[in-house]
Amino acid sequence: MSFQTSGLVGGHEFWEPIRERGELFWEELRVLPWADELIRLVSSITDDWYILTAGQPKYAPRSYSGKVNCITRMLGNDFDRFFIGTHKHVLANPYTILIDDCLENVDKFEEHGGHAIEFPTVHNGGLLSMNETPMNWV
Repeated sequence: MSFQTSGLVGGHEFWEPIRERGELFWEELRVLPWADELIRLVSSITDDWYILTAGQPKYAPRSYSGKVNCITRMLGNDFDRFFIGTHKHVLANPYTILIDDCLENVDKFEEHGGHAIEFPTVHNGGLLSMNETPMNWV
């Protein structure tokens, strides 16, 4: 499941509609078609996995609560394995793998000793259209 948008951050023009919708933007976010498959894949490898999603209080102050509500809607009230923040690299170590759609996050995670896979999406040039599945790459 991909919530990362830092590859698209363009300041006011990009964030204004998100800021205006507030929590509802994230709460009503459509689950990508491959989200369940990605979670199944990761879960088949380890029970020790987490969602890391960037918070953007500078641009959209209510993104934190909206993202928590979105995660809860998708994974249930008992799901508590998530971190919200822009510094994903602080969790990097030789035993961690980050799957992220932002090359900057991937590079920084690897620089800090973790392993990372750039998740292909339309906005990072990895997919030509939303009809393609990135799971073959992962």
